[in-house]
Amino acid sequence: MRMGREFVYRSELPDRLACPRCGSDHVKLYGSRKVGYEEERNGRESLVWDTSVEWNVAYGIKCLSCGNNGDADEITIGRL
Repeated sequence: MRMGREFVYRSELPDRLACPRCGSDHVKLYGSRKVGYEEERNGRESLVWDTSVEWNVAYGIKCLSCGNNGDADEITIGRL
């Protein structure tokens, strides 16, 4: 059983993510963010806007060129 991190904060990610298998930087990140918002309603219409981002994390990564997959702990060390 692997004992790695379940997520990494987006601020911890390297500037360039590249697949170790093919070298592509065409990747997809999977994650979540907790956002504060405000909403204004007027009858059936509503306006919603974000006011803050409490946290923004990545759970995994996938190379969109060759299909190589990786978990959160592999993102921070620059590998998939």
